[in-house]
Amino acid sequence: MNVGTFLIIWLLFCGILGLGFWFSMLNILESKGEKANSYFVTFSQLLKFWKLIKAESNKRLKKKYLFIFWGQIILMPTYIIGGFLIISKLA
Repeated sequence: MNVGTFLIIWLLFCGILGLGFWFSMLNILESKGEKANSYFVTFSQLLKFWKLIKAESNKRLKKKYLFIFWGQIILMPTYIIGGFLIISKLA
């Protein structure tokens, strides 16, 4: 397997994982009465989710929410770096 194929598979894996985190966050926001946009990733939705995490009193749910939040944050540089690597391989 060459590097380009590995990068594409890696980004697909991270993309599917990121979508799972994103839709989990949106479901949590909607269940708490917040308005959530499913089509565009906005920084304000992450801030709303962070405020919801800070207000959560249940320790188990708070840990779950923090895992979802930081999972999304950690995956963002992966997309950016992977995208640059794929573009550099194609060019």
